[in-house]
Amino acid sequence: TIDVVAHSMGCRLTLELIKILQKHPRRIRFGQVIFMAAAVPLHQLEKKSLRSSFQAAGARALSLFSPLDEALGIAFRVGQQIADIRGIDDSGDPPVALGADEWRSAARWRQLQQSEAVNALHGHYWPDHWGNIAAPINQHLRLGRTGRPVEVRIPRQRCVLVRSLVGGALRQIRGRMP
Repeated sequence: TIDVVAHSMGCRLTLELIKILQKHPRRIRFGQVIFMAAAVPLHQLEKKSLRSSFQAAGARALSLFSPLDEALGIAFRVGQQIADIRGIDDSGDPPVALGADEWRSAARWRQLQQSEAVNALHGHYWPDHWGNIAAPINQHLRLGRTGRPVEVRIPRQRCVLVRSLVGGALRQIRGRMP
């Protein structure tokens, strides 16, 4: 049995992996799957083939979502619309990500629980921002309470990458660096 914790586009890859592995002669079972800020179009989740693969895998899933996630609320929508126009992807109109809001459709999977990651932005699903996010993950994975907070240090080499990607945001991150 495999447990998976995935973030953003990794959630999409996890769903593809489950779909592919269900076609394998020796079906692999999945236990718990955590989707954090899932960059997965709800339109794709409503497809019967994906739902049946997920059910066949035997997985229980938890989706942590946040309406404040600008990466999924803005950038995801623009990217998906471009992919739709170019015929690369079919994400529905308007494209909505699983990680951006609660999925209220009648087609919602019964083995998928949802929990709002209150006040979370796209990068707030990691140990340096645990806050209200660790509790539903630990409960879903049946880990109980965590003993002590995990400390994350950003290597200096990452600083250059951050600077090249987001410019001004470096000042905010640099204040948290060791």
